[in-house]
Amino acid sequence: MSVIITPHRFSGVVRVPEGSARNPVSDLMPADFSFAVFAAAAAVVSGGSVDLFGLDPEFSTETTGSDSTLADTQNNKAFFGFLEKMGCKVQWEQVPLQQDRSEHVPSEHVSPERVPLGEDIIEELHPFGLHALGVQLPGLHFAEWQLTVSRNGSLPGGKFDLDDTPGLLPVLAVVACFAKGDTTLVNAAGSRIGKADCTAIVAEELGRMGVETSKLPAGLIIHGRGKLPQSPLKLNGHNDHCLVMALACAALRCLQPVEIVGAESTLLAYPGFFEMLNLKY
Repeated sequence: MSVIITPHRFSGVVRVPEGSARNPVSDLMPADFSFAVFAAAAAVVSGGSVDLFGLDPEFSTETTGSDSTLADTQNNKAFFGFLEKMGCKVQWEQVPLQQDRSEHVPSEHVSPERVPLGEDIIEELHPFGLHALGVQLPGLHFAEWQLTVSRNGSLPGGKFDLDDTPGLLPVLAVVACFAKGDTTLVNAAGSRIGKADCTAIVAEELGRMGVETSKLPAGLIIHGRGKLPQSPLKLNGHNDHCLVMALACAALRCLQPVEIVGAESTLLAYPGFFEMLNLKY
């Protein structure tokens, strides 16, 4: 299956679906950050801004106890720290809870609204209910987290250690294409596409866009120019959903529509991604 990416600036509001993809090793649902990473990358690469809802800044990489299904098992949250180091705006704030913020994710892919902590149990605070405490329900206010990500001017290069999060190699490499100067990604030996070395495949696809790279024993250097030197007609996603989505983000800044082949894995792992970017497939 192929997907056609029409270049445009991606901005808007995204309600991140819960449990976007399963960890093939542990079969755990990673945190919502796994989907949010690519929405943020699309905004940064294309020069837009995105407000992400449905995330929790307290998600951790721990997988113990009953909360293991909500753990950020792949440490995708680290991506937002990388963006901050590259000068992007990454801001968490609590805002009033609203029922419909799913502008860019179709309703069939969005989990029911999660109730803020306390809304379910507040009636249990007194055996005779809230009225016995003199509390009026209309006076209660609940909030949720909003994560805003945008690009502030040109991006500087940098050095990033992917030892704890090798799966971020494709998307971080794509963002690095639009930085001015070298970006060095190290300790990415665990990043694989099938049985192949991910760094070699990423370097090959970036080369189709005219981006120069240098291979390291366990990493990659991206020699960024602040833009893509070439606008390819076709890229190969190698049936890897992370690579497909990363390349889709890069193609948003091409000068002409780009076809990405091998995109079917994304439909299963991250349903709603292409619709979010308003892409044809």
